[in-house]
Amino acid sequence: MNEYKNFCRETEREISLIDLFFYMLSHWRSLIAAVLIGVLLGCGICFLKVEMVEMTPEQAILSGAYVAPPEMQIRMSQGSQYRKLYDKQAEYLRESFLMQMDSNRVYTGTAKYYLAAGDNTRFLSENLKNILNDNELILELRNIVGVEKEPQYIRELSGCQVVWNESLSASADQESYIDAVITYTVSFGEEGKCNEILQVIERKAEAAVDEFQKDYEISKFERIHDGIELIANQDIMLQQKTATDNANTYITNYVKAENECCSNPLDAAYYYINYLNMDTTGIEAYSMGAKVPMSAKTVVKWLLVGMILSVGLWGVWHGVRYLLDKSVKTAEEVKNNYGLPLLGYMETEAGNQNAVDRWIEKCSGKYRMSPDSLEYIRKTIDSLDKESIILCDGRKEESEQLLKNITSDKTSLHVSEFVHQSGEALQAAKNSDGEILIIRRGKTCHQEIVRELEVCSMQEIMVLGAIVIG
Repeated sequence: MNEYKNFCRETEREISLIDLFFYMLSHWRSLIAAVLIGVLLGCGICFLKVEMVEMTPEQAILSGAYVAPPEMQIRMSQGSQYRKLYDKQAEYLRESFLMQMDSNRVYTGTAKYYLAAGDNTRFLSENLKNILNDNELILELRNIVGVEKEPQYIRELSGCQVVWNESLSASADQESYIDAVITYTVSFGEEGKCNEILQVIERKAEAAVDEFQKDYEISKFERIHDGIELIANQDIMLQQKTATDNANTYITNYVKAENECCSNPLDAAYYYINYLNMDTTGIEAYSMGAKVPMSAKTVVKWLLVGMILSVGLWGVWHGVRYLLDKSVKTAEEVKNNYGLPLLGYMETEAGNQNAVDRWIEKCSGKYRMSPDSLEYIRKTIDSLDKESIILCDGRKEESEQLLKNITSDKTSLHVSEFVHQSGEALQAAKNSDGEILIIRRGKTCHQEIVRELEVCSMQEIMVLGAIVIG
């Protein structure tokens, strides 16, 4: 009884990704052709795209090809003004010391002075009030704060209030200011720096009075109060709320105006270039109707797209060919699918190959079964202890040389076609002690093997094993 009669049906075959990879790599010539076709395809796309690309909105504005309608320009002007106001307000919220303070915990320093200088009281009081705008004082206060801020933000930290006491002069129709109370205030989030700022202002005021004494008669100038306290400053809280409300109003107005005037790319480009002073460096102003040449980056992009498409189609084509190819691709398939003993694996000498083919063959050989020697195959056949064996090959003429190489003195070997291909082969197989299948990788189809095993099972012909030839 044929012990392999249960293997006459083809089983599900697994796909070797490594074998698929080297199969596709062996078609490297068509791969190069696919890449070249991809380059030509990319060039063709670039040619068509150049014909279809018109001027960008920015180029149309710079060339004068488009001017926004007057009513749209009014909205653009409003939007740009609100945007500028918002930018200034946002900068103020970000940079101002007052906007960063906790209005519920503000250190407030106060220094009060009494001034009496007759008719010059009002004039001198105004001068003492204006010392807060002195550039030297601003620089000194900025050094105390330790942050490089604009002078306007430093001035916010201090203030001055003057209260005059009036009395009638000798003439009933004139008023004369004879004394005043000058109050300096400082607000800051840190007590130490608040105290330093207050002391600097006091020194500056007292030094100014010493200078005034040379030219004006000052009857009395004295400090009547100074000190620092931690309070909830309602004025700062109101300023913070007002500044935040203004910023919200500005951003709402400019977003609304811009949404109305930038409804299309041309109006948006006109607005940004003419009202927001967009930097147009590097934008070429083409004449009306001109075509815009494609940039080098775009050309490279389309060349890559063309090559990816062509190489992808190449890969799909050869992948489908590999999947539809029903021939035996590896020696392992013979053992795994049919359970036939692998008596030997041989590789024929390749013809004239170039360096690339030799390199691919060398790399793929690392992942395949190493070939057996002819001596090993001869000894294996002898070990079967059979007097007569038929070597069945679907390509009989190609096995004649194989018979010469493995001829054995102990076993009579004959070459024939598969038994289902010839009546003579069938008769020879029945008269022998068994047959050995010669399976050629890449040539012998699985259908041939299945049919051969079916016939051998029906005719009770012993299948001794298989020899795979690469």
